[in-house]
Amino acid sequence: MHVLGILFDLDAANICRNIHALLPVLEQALPAPLRPRTLQAEPDNAPGGVSR
Repeated sequence: MHVLGILFDLDAANICRNIHALLPVLEQALPAPLRPRTLQAEPDNAPGGVSR
């Protein structure tokens, strides 16, 4: 968001609003695997932080 703000001369709040408004359109247009829409990482279940 910081880089987009610099490139388009917008503050972080405007960038955030624009991303959230365009996200559904981008998800339909771009081929991408399905993923949960969250910014929180899921904890690893395997000991030592290695997932298998």
